[in-house]
Amino acid sequence: MLRSPLPGSSRATSPHPPKTPQHNHENDAPPIPGLTVPELQILKSACLAAKERAYCPYSHFPVGCAILTKPNNLNSHVTPQPSPPNIIDGANVENASYPVGTCAERVALGTAVASHGCRKGNFRAMAVVTDTVGIPGSPCGMCRQFIAEFCEPSMPVFMYNKDGDYKVMTVEQLLPMGFSMDALHSNQGDHSGEKPSTLQVP
Repeated sequence: MLRSPLPGSSRATSPHPPKTPQHNHENDAPPIPGLTVPELQILKSACLAAKERAYCPYSHFPVGCAILTKPNNLNSHVTPQPSPPNIIDGANVENASYPVGTCAERVALGTAVASHGCRKGNFRAMAVVTDTVGIPGSPCGMCRQFIAEFCEPSMPVFMYNKDGDYKVMTVEQLLPMGFSMDALHSNQGDHSGEKPSTLQVP
């Protein structure tokens, strides 16, 4: 699996730095309101641990991913108590038939959806870590589309390199004008007046 390098990481030098937030210290204030420093540290630790479980004998490029979900208060009549952040993680799983392999982001999101019943609106943040030096690795194009299916456009994605430096972008920044269910619905107009197509047989 090829990862997408990000220009303008926290270690890159450029006379015109990008406008997206960049941080290279864990104690920096998170750029996204509603996400605390301890939550970000737990998210990072979870994706680091997931990376160690990656199955990548072909690329030798381990990737770990962790997702922070919103609290699931099943008993709405009970006053919610403070609890540790809800974290779901995943790692890349490769295959001798290369296209069959699955990226860490899709493993984590697939687990969240299939095993925990998560849906769009249930996710607060994602973290991805690779062993890249300098510029952090970012989700591939297929994963960006997969993330956009289940995560809000404003959700932050933290991308860490080997040294712990990171860059953060929103889902919308990673995939502007992404394909969505809205596009499918916009193509389902009223076709009642159209004549059915016929197959011309010679």
